[in-house]
Amino acid sequence: NGLGSRKQPRLKAGIIGAGPSGLSCASFLAKAGFEVNVYESKPRAGGMVSGAIPSFRLNQEAIQIDIERVKAQGVSIHYTNKIITETYQRIDQENDYLYIATGAQRSKRLKIQGAEHQIVLDPITFLEDVKSEKQVEIGDKVVIIGAGNTAMDAARTAKRLVGSKGSVLIVYRRTKKQ
Repeated sequence: NGLGSRKQPRLKAGIIGAGPSGLSCASFLAKAGFEVNVYESKPRAGGMVSGAIPSFRLNQEAIQIDIERVKAQGVSIHYTNKIITETYQRIDQENDYLYIATGAQRSKRLKIQGAEHQIVLDPITFLEDVKSEKQVEIGDKVVIIGAGNTAMDAARTAKRLVGSKGSVLIVYRRTKKQ
């Protein structure tokens, strides 16, 4: 009857966000035979990994190798695509499946008096600015509140900026034993 000889149309997947989650999903879907289009709001792929993690921890060359591997699988990445209602609707209509991988690009705001002062910097913005080589004004004495990955990256980056004449202090709510 010839029904088995017809080639099935290739499934299409749209992915919003070209960070680690979006690129990983794109890679697996491409391996499974999907046509994959990734839509990224920034002019680069990699998300927070390429935009905020300091190069001394993960260099841009290693990140770019991973991005190129994904693209070599036939994945198309569309940069500087701000997703507004109309864009979302178009992407949703053009694809059989949609994966949203917009990430966590905001840090928690401090809930203490004075947190809104101009000398209090958002750590992710600070890391992004340093990585993109923007002029960052910090004093010779820096205090980092917290001890998670972002705080440690901010502390190590700040120490490099203040050099041997400055100091960086990490304030954390737990004891060393904890």
